[in-house]
Amino acid sequence: MRLILSGGGIGEKSYLSYSLFAKLLNGGKVLLVPFANEEKKYDNDLKWFANEVNSFGIKNICMATSPNEITEELLKTVDGIYFEGGNTFLLLYLLKSCGAFSAIKKILNSDKIIMGGSAGALIFGKSIETALKDDLNIIASDENIVGLKDMKGFNVLNNFSLFVHYRVKERQYQVTEEKVQRLVNDGHNLICLPEEDSIIVENNSITLLGNVPAEIVCKNMRRTIINGDTL
Repeated sequence: MRLILSGGGIGEKSYLSYSLFAKLLNGGKVLLVPFANEEKKYDNDLKWFANEVNSFGIKNICMATSPNEITEELLKTVDGIYFEGGNTFLLLYLLKSCGAFSAIKKILNSDKIIMGGSAGALIFGKSIETALKDDLNIIASDENIVGLKDMKGFNVLNNFSLFVHYRVKERQYQVTEEKVQRLVNDGHNLICLPEEDSIIVENNSITLLGNVPAEIVCKNMRRTIINGDTL
C-alpha cells in the first residue's frame, strides 16, 4: 500500500507530493476521481489536473465520470489514482452509493499508487467528521450537503483522522484550535496537515513529507512533526 495524502495545497505547495507521485508512477496511467466537485464540471477538473502534473511528466491520465465506473476491472487497468478535493461528504457518499468504495478498498494493499488532496485525502482516515462545518465556520470545512450518515473512511491511518488545510488563515488560528479541541474531546485522534504537507502511507508506516511542521493531536498527547518524521 502506497498513499500520498495531501493537506490540500495545489501548485507550488504540492511540489514535493507531485514529484513523489510521478516518481512512483514511473510513467504509468493515472485515474482521476473528481466526484468531490459539487458542480460536476468534470471536464474542467481533467484540464486542471493535467495542468497541475504536466511538468512532472504525468501525462497518461484517464477520468471516471460516474462512481459506477470505478470497478475492480477498471482499477486493474491503471497504475495510480488521484482523488481530487472538494466536498468531502459528497465524495464519500458517491463512492459508497455503489460498489466503488469496496472496489477501492480491495486494491489498497496492491502496488497501486494513490494520491489524494484535501477531501481526497480525508476519506482515507478513520472518519470524515473532522471536515464537518459547524458554528466555528472554519475555512477548511464542508457542508454535509448529501445528509451522509456513515462517515467512516477507509481507516488506513492507524485509527487517525485527518484535519487538512491546517492553520491556512492566520485570522482563524484561534477558532481552528477550538475546533481541534472539540474533535479531540469527541474522541478523534488527529493528524493536522498544513497545505504544504503530505503524509506518505506505506504498509503500516506513516511519514511526513513537507517543509512546514504538522501536528499529531490526541486526548493525552500533542506532538509536532517535521519532514521525515514518522507517526
